[in-house]
Amino acid sequence: MAILCKSRPTGRSADPSCSWRMIMKFPRFALTPLLLLGCLALSSAACAFEEREISLEQAALSLEQAVNLAKKNNRQIQESVHNFNIAQKKISETRAQFNPGLKLDGNWQRVHDPSSFTIAAYSPRAFMFSTDTTVLDLSSTPPAASVVTAGTAITYAEPTAPISAPLSAKNSRTLDLTFSVPLLTFGAKGKSLKAQRLGRNSAELDVERLSLEVTLNTKESFFNYVLALAGLEVMKRNLALAEEHLAGSNARYEQGTIPYFDVIRAEVAVAEAREQLTKAQAGADLARMALNNVLGVPVERGTRVRYEPGSVSIPALAPVDKYVDYALANRVELVQLQNAIHQARLGAQLSKNRPMVAFAYLRNLLSSGSSFSSENSWRYVVSYSMQMYDSGVARAREHQGAETAQRLELQAVDAREGIILQTRQAYLNLDEAIKRLETSRAIMRQAQRAREMADVGYGQGVVSELDWKDALFGEMQAGLNLNKAEFDLQMAKARLARALGLENLEDF
Repeated sequence: MAILCKSRPTGRSADPSCSWRMIMKFPRFALTPLLLLGCLALSSAACAFEEREISLEQAALSLEQAVNLAKKNNRQIQESVHNFNIAQKKISETRAQFNPGLKLDGNWQRVHDPSSFTIAAYSPRAFMFSTDTTVLDLSSTPPAASVVTAGTAITYAEPTAPISAPLSAKNSRTLDLTFSVPLLTFGAKGKSLKAQRLGRNSAELDVERLSLEVTLNTKESFFNYVLALAGLEVMKRNLALAEEHLAGSNARYEQGTIPYFDVIRAEVAVAEAREQLTKAQAGADLARMALNNVLGVPVERGTRVRYEPGSVSIPALAPVDKYVDYALANRVELVQLQNAIHQARLGAQLSKNRPMVAFAYLRNLLSSGSSFSSENSWRYVVSYSMQMYDSGVARAREHQGAETAQRLELQAVDAREGIILQTRQAYLNLDEAIKRLETSRAIMRQAQRAREMADVGYGQGVVSELDWKDALFGEMQAGLNLNKAEFDLQMAKARLARALGLENLEDF
């Protein structure tokens, strides 16, 4: 049994309801058993086109294969995976900022006019002053005279050429090794790592959220394509019926049993059937391109799908409050908002000015070209730093973080209420879809029985052709309603699963 139904249109897929409306607008007299078979016998052959396959096995895609392919090719999921990897590396970066570090600094330079130190130079000089004194010795007879010479030496400094000493050479090089490690961070390390871990968790949850969105979009596009293919098959059968009716009308007109007006009416029916077939073909092409877009393949590529009609299972619904509680506990959007709130609060705390105590060991490995440096020198340093005044920058950042946290808390309340509403609405829609399917099955059984009775009566000549066609139309209408009900049930299950944060409702 082919699945023909009306699905909620999305911005990325064609509106499948056009095929339904086209079918229902077609004249009732154009419906025959062939049309009924086109509605009730959709299979993989009904959607076999001449386009290329997109599956690796060169076969039509099942719903599960389509979902897996869409997840694999979806660019938003790929971006979210990259974001998760970035968040993971940010944790390593934050941890490394508080771990020991080893740094090697070296440089070589050449100076055009190196500095020098110049001092004045002096050469010692001495001058001798002497005097001669005559001494008379009265103790001798006759008295004798002698000359005594006395000298005085005077020393002084005489300037000479200045002495110059270089302070640096034209070519100089240094090589230093520094080891540093923070000793006390006063909570900065722990809070920074916690904030980054929350970001990583949110990035991981974003991958899951996008995966659920892709699953729902793929299911909608998949069933829209199934619907469009079924509508196309019905229009083909409808055209064949109209052409058959036209041929019969021409034959009866030649026999003189019907007026020429009936022939004209049959020709109009053929023209309308061809127009409807063209529209159905366009709708199927658009639905195929929309599905290709969701699958992440070129939109022009041909896609074959397979769906086993009648395979939908009717779930046994639990009380709605159980679904609501599960959704509130399982939806990743609420967890992401809580992570964002915690991150904002941690950011506000990290904005405060905090002291820092660090240790450093510095070792000189090479030094040349300077009069004030020496090789193989080393020193230990224990530093303490604290921002005493920053003109209110830290306080402003702290207030921003607090305001951000309050804003996110309001968003969390709205998200919670939205999830409750979404879950209850999906639950009610599923309950309605279940009852509609049960009713449609009963109507289908009734219509089938009425058509069987009309076949017997028409064959015996007790039922007119108009009544027989009315019975065919009634069965066709019941078949379309049944197919639409089954399709609606499939999508209702998918939307309730999405509201619960699941890919399939059977996982609940």
